Amino acid sequence: MRAAILVGLFVAPSQVAPSFEVTSVRANTAADTAYSMRWSPDGRFRATNITPRRLIVLAYDLRTDNQLMGEPRWITSERFDIEAVPRCWCHGRSSG
Repeated sequence: MRAAILVGLFVAPSQVAPSFEVTSVRANTAADTAYSMRWSPDGRFRATNITPRRLIVLAYDLRTDNQLMGEPRWITSERFDIEAVPRCWCHGRSSG
């Protein structure tokens, strides 16, 4: 359930939602709290050691803490590594 929530979070509502062929969401148990997130030129999305709360804040361009309220406690404490390969670039070639 948590993985499904995470996959849908990193696209802002004003954008057309990308379609992904492959998505990997894995728990990150590293003690480090630094995170990274990037889109590659080939359309791949990668986020490392990121909390679901951070994904929501970035995806919806939230400016203050009170814009996100009532969330479950785990979205600020659990961290994940996410990799998503867009449908059109799977296996290194365009399918559409």
